[in-house]
Amino acid sequence: MSFAVVFTDRAKTDLRSIYTYIAFTLQSRLNADRQLARIEKEIMSLSEIPERYKRVPLDFGAADNVRMVSVDHYCVIYRVGKEPDTVQILRILYGGRDFQSALEE
Repeated sequence: MSFAVVFTDRAKTDLRSIYTYIAFTLQSRLNADRQLARIEKEIMSLSEIPERYKRVPLDFGAADNVRMVSVDHYCVIYRVGKEPDTVQILRILYGGRDFQSALEE
């Protein structure tokens, strides 16, 4: 069974922010391209068996199936099955952040 992978607007903003930080603040566009490629590859792999990663106790309202996967120093937070056969990418955050505070932004 294959799941559709969809990004929230906030997750898209997170990806742009990661790219901008690495490419322009750290002045390494090549590393920014490579980092985004690794993140996107892992995200797209969630189309197959998205429940393989553990659930996380983060507050996303009515969400009961929020999970997380780490990619290098970043964490992809996603929900399985909000709609049938769908993986919804909620946030992509730096692993050193306080997640609950970031979610309240």
